[in-house]
Amino acid sequence: RYTDVIRTWIYLRNIVSWYGDFNRVRNALYEKSGFFGRAGARIFPASTGIEGSGGPGHCVMSLLAVRPGKNAERPRPILKSASQGRAYAYRSAFSRGISLKIGGTRVVFVSGTASIDAAGKSVYRGDPQGQSRQTLRSLTVLLEEQGASLADIRSATLFCSNRGAFNAYRKAARRLRIPYFPVIPVRAAICRPELEIELEAMAAIG
Repeated sequence: RYTDVIRTWIYLRNIVSWYGDFNRVRNALYEKSGFFGRAGARIFPASTGIEGSGGPGHCVMSLLAVRPGKNAERPRPILKSASQGRAYAYRSAFSRGISLKIGGTRVVFVSGTASIDAAGKSVYRGDPQGQSRQTLRSLTVLLEEQGASLADIRSATLFCSNRGAFNAYRKAARRLRIPYFPVIPVRAAICRPELEIELEAMAAIG
């Protein structure tokens, strides 16, 4: 079922111009699909929504769905962290991450993370280095709350609005002495016009 989906990657052409419309459609679909759970609990997949295209369409989506065995631990949504609040507070239906146990390993899928504070507001506008620092802090906090660190990241994608933003991220990472983790840089527009950096990751613990 669609409620077995734990992670989505959604690529939207001209994302900035119609991200609000997309969110309204997604919210309505998730409410109809049963993601809101009992007593209004809002439990959503981890997600990345970013600029992209595939052929003539305006929206392309990849997803990961899991149906645990009878005695298996169910995937656990990470709705918020000490650095970032619930995304649904500003009407965006996704979890900050999903924690999934596979054998003796816990895998944490971290949603696309940008320079957004605990109240859901964009911070460090016009400062891509500041946005990079804020994004890396938020990612670090979320992983630490799950018993992991940046060194546990096995794959990551860095979305940059332009080459200058990519260079700013590299400078910020060096100054913060961020440990190495594998990351693929991609040039793409972020969901808000003032944001220049977004980072998604998958970490493995154990």
